[in-house]
Order: sequence, then C-alpha cells, then structure tokens
Amino acid sequence: MFHRLLSILTACVLLVFVAAEVQPQDSMPTDAAVMELARTLAGKAAKDERLDALKWLAAYARGKNATLAVPALERWVRSDPEPSLRERAVEVPGTIAKTQNAPCPLALVEAMLDKEEEVSSLASAWLTMFKTYADGSVAVLLRGADCEDELQRGNCLLFLAQIDGKNRKVLAVIEKRKNDKHFSVRHDAHIAEFRATDDLERFVIYLIRLLHDPDGTLPKIDKDTEVGKQEITYRNLARLGGALQKIDWSES
Repeated sequence: MFHRLLSILTACVLLVFVAAEVQPQDSMPTDAAVMELARTLAGKAAKDERLDALKWLAAYARGKNATLAVPALERWVRSDPEPSLRERAVEVPGTIAKTQNAPCPLALVEAMLDKEEEVSSLASAWLTMFKTYADGSVAVLLRGADCEDELQRGNCLLFLAQIDGKNRKVLAVIEKRKNDKHFSVRHDAHIAEFRATDDLERFVIYLIRLLHDPDGTLPKIDKDTEVGKQEITYRNLARLGGALQKIDWSES
C-alpha cells in the first residue's frame, strides 16, 4: 500500500516536471530530428548519450510528431540494461499517449512486471492515469497475477478488474488470489472482485470480518518476523481503509 501511494504521487510529480520542460509549439523539432533521436535509442549508444536522448524526447513529448519515437521508446522501456534509464523512460511514452488521447501503451503494462521495484511501481502509477489500454494488456496482467512478487500480483489484479472485469479468466484468477499466501494480495483480490462484480453485499461482509476478526485474516503467521510485521501493518491499514469506506457509504 505504501509503495502504491508513493508511486502514484511520484507519477503526478513527474507529470508536473514533464509539463514544465515542454518547449513552445513554435520550437518543436522536425520529423527528421525526432527520428534521429529514435535511432539513437535503438542503437548501442553509451549511457550518457541515451540519457541525453531521453531528456530531449521528454522535453518535446507533447509534440504531435513525438509519436514517431514511440516504437524505439517502447523497446527501451522493455530492454534497456540500465534500470534508472528504464525507470525514466516510462514517463515519455506515457506522456505521449496521454497527450494524444491514446490507450496506455503495452510497454508500460509490461513494465509493471519489471524486476526493479522502482520501474514496476512507476509503471503501475502511470497505468492509473488511463481509461483505455492497448491490446494485449489483459494477457500481460494475467501473467503478472501469477508472478513471484506479491506487490505486482496485487496491482495486476486491480487493473484486471478495471480493464476486463467480466472476463471469466480474470474472475477466476481473482478468486484464486483470495487464497494467496500474502494478506496484501488477498485484500487486493477482494477489492478487485468488488470492482469487477459490483457485489456490494459480499464486499461489505469481507470488510466486517476484517474489522471484527482481524486475527482470522492472518492465519499461520509469525508475528516476530519482518514479513509477519509487514503483513500486520498492511492488515491494520486495510482495516482502517475499510472502516473509512463504510463511513463514506453511510453518508452517501
């Protein structure tokens, strides 16, 4: 939960910085200049050169011809060997897609499964800013819902519910993850189920159980281990969130 909130705030801050760096429309580069930078990204340039190209494209990301660099940018997000550059690269195709009212690029969805947490969390934050997603996104998220990283599993469940919550495969994986070994994933699965089915009664029953039988939601856990302490912290935050949600429902 902390990582998710932090990543969302980070993405919002990045949007502000990207907007501040954008150049005036009358100074936008030519198509040839954009394609030349795209070739730099696609080649074997040194890290500093790749970073300079990325900064340049970020500054002009809101230009109409910025889309010419998208294929190279998406390859970069997927495969650049430098994690810090993959992390920074996420913002550029995201900004371009938002500016052009295009679906969330598939490369950003794939970046949710990046082995580096910073890249994965930032990509997840960018996904929250879109209402439509590129073809193939559901397949990637279904794969992510079975990955080793519990934060990624939970995030994938939430986006699956949002993108294709009526899909039987999606509902099946959500049901499966309600029995995940990590409480955070189980909790996200219950939220995802509610988003997908709009079954308020079932969700309220879960929240009541969470509030009044907290120990029952953390079976077979060693409370003295670091993992156990994290589970307890997440559970307590989930209980607080559930209580606030019920207050909001009662008022509205």
